[in-house]
Amino acid sequence: MDKLKILIANDDGSVEAVLRTLFLGETDSHLIIAASGIDGTLEKIVTENPDMCLVYDEDGKGDTDTILRDLKVAGLKIPVIALVDPEHAEIKSHIISPGGKGVILRDSSFEVALRYAAKHTAELKRIEGQYREEKKEMVLQLLELRDARERAEEQSTNLIELAEDLSVTRETLENLNIEKNKLFSIIAHDLRSPFNVILGYTSMLANAAGTLSSDQVKEYAENANEAATAVFKLLENLLEWARLNLDRVEKIPKNIKLGGIVDNTLELLSPVAKEKDITLESSLTDEIAYVDLNMIDAVIRNLVNNAVKFTKNGGSIAIATEDLGDLIEVRVTDSGVGMDPEKAAKLFSLSGSSSTDGTRGEKGTGLGLILCKELVERNGGEIYVTSKRGEGSTFAFTLPKNAPVI
Repeated sequence: MDKLKILIANDDGSVEAVLRTLFLGETDSHLIIAASGIDGTLEKIVTENPDMCLVYDEDGKGDTDTILRDLKVAGLKIPVIALVDPEHAEIKSHIISPGGKGVILRDSSFEVALRYAAKHTAELKRIEGQYREEKKEMVLQLLELRDARERAEEQSTNLIELAEDLSVTRETLENLNIEKNKLFSIIAHDLRSPFNVILGYTSMLANAAGTLSSDQVKEYAENANEAATAVFKLLENLLEWARLNLDRVEKIPKNIKLGGIVDNTLELLSPVAKEKDITLESSLTDEIAYVDLNMIDAVIRNLVNNAVKFTKNGGSIAIATEDLGDLIEVRVTDSGVGMDPEKAAKLFSLSGSSSTDGTRGEKGTGLGLILCKELVERNGGEIYVTSKRGEGSTFAFTLPKNAPVI
C-alpha cells in the first residue's frame, strides 16, 4: 500500500510528536507533511494530495473553515479535521457545515482521538486500495469472459446465421453503447483532469496572489495555461464531432485547389516541425477536388499535425496525390514510429480508438482521426492507413474531382 500522507497545518510540534509515536517502527507506512497558514496549506494540498489534513486552529478564528470553503470552490475533496483548544469548542458547527470531517479537542482525550483519526484514515486507504485491486481483477475476469463469449460465437456460426437479423440488431446496440461509454470516458477523464488543475492553481492565484513570489505566480499561471490549452483542443474536437453527428454542419462544396490548403497547413505547422528538425515536403501543384474547403482543411491539418506528433527528431513528412479517375487520392506519409496492424485497424472507430502520447509527450484526445473520417465521408470519399511499427505511416483519403452529375 502507498504511504499514508498526513498534512499538518500550524503545528507547534505536539501533533507531529503524537503521530510519530503512533507510527513508531513503521517509518515506511506514512509521510508527515508540514504547512503554515491558509495559503501554505492550500498549496500543499494541491501539490502533495494528502490523505488527510489536520489544521490546528489555535485562536479559533476559523482557519479550517476558510480552507474548507476554498477547497470546495476549487472542487478538491480532502478529509480535513480541525484541532482546537477546549475554549474554542464552539468552532465545531462551523467546521462540519462546509464539509469538515470533524473536530478534535486538545484536552485529555487528544492523543486518543488523534490516534483513532489517523488509524481510521489509514484503514480507509487500505480498503480503498484493496477495492481498486478487486475492481481490476473483476475487469480482467470480464474481459476473459468476453473473449470466451467471442470464441463461442465463432463456433456457433450456423446458429448465428439463423438469427442474423437479431444478431445485427444486438451488435448495433452494443456498438452504440460502447461509443457512448467511450465518449463519456473521454469527457470524464480528459476534461475533468485539466479542469481540476486549472481550478486548483487559479484558486491559489486568486486567494494568495499577494503572498506568492513572481516565480510562483509564473509557474502556477503556466500550469493553468497548459491545462486550459488541452481542454480547448478537446472541446474543439468534441463540438465539431457533435455538430457533424447532429447534421448541423452545412457542406458547401466547390472546386478547390488542394495545393493551397496543403501550403497553408505546412506554413502553420512549420514552427512545430522545425523544433523537431522535421522536413515538410509537398508535391501538390494544381490538383483540384470538389469539396468543402473548411472540412478538408481540417482533415489535412489534423493528419499533418498527427504526423509531426509521431515523427522523431530529424524525420520527414511528405504530402502527395494520385489520380484515380473520378477520384483524387491525397497521401500524408511520415517516417515516424508507426504502429501494429491491429491498432491501425481501430484508429477510425470511437469504440476502438485511444489517445496516444507523441514522441515528446504531446497529448491527444483520440477524436481527431474519427473527426477526419466523418469529414472525408461527408465529402464523398474514404480514408485509410497503412503502417508498420518503426517504419512510419501513410494516411490516405480520396475525394471527388468533380461535382456529381444530376
